[in-house]
Amino acid sequence: MENHPARNIRLDLDRHHLADRIYTCMENGDIFGAIYWIDREIAIDPNCAYLYAERANFRQQIGDLSGAIVDYDRAIDLQPHNQLFKQWRDLLG
Repeated sequence: MENHPARNIRLDLDRHHLADRIYTCMENGDIFGAIYWIDREIAIDPNCAYLYAERANFRQQIGDLSGAIVDYDRAIDLQPHNQLFKQWRDLLG
């Protein structure tokens, strides 16, 4: 696939706006809103381990431990040498 600089710039802008929305939700205590925007970001970049780890953190905060475990497992699959992901996952059992 040929690389298109204009398309890459557009994706970077979209990701920046999504990140702003995630952090705005966090600042306002809207965990469900943050999860919604992380879901959108994962749809754009399904191979970003940090997104899964962040969503796992939010899921844990709302009591969705099984969802958090699934997300941590996915983050670990994507970055098997990341010890923080493994530690956070281990805390959930």
